[in-house]
Amino acid sequence: MVNAESYRDGNKLVIIVNLDRELEGSSRISKSGKSIMVAKTTIRHENSLGERVTVAVNAYKKNE
Repeated sequence: MVNAESYRDGNKLVIIVNLDRELEGSSRISKSGKSIMVAKTTIRHENSLGERVTVAVNAYKKNE
């Protein structure tokens, strides 16, 4: 996980992203140059039926 935290609260998945940070490196800027990546993560949890649930988060902000 990059700039994102997650935890399970009962049957809910809580994802926390720090909106004041940006990712570092050359891959943080979109190919078009219009957006900057703030957070990126893939989270896997099992639901109450034992089924695997995958959540992918990519958070961007406008590149000024």
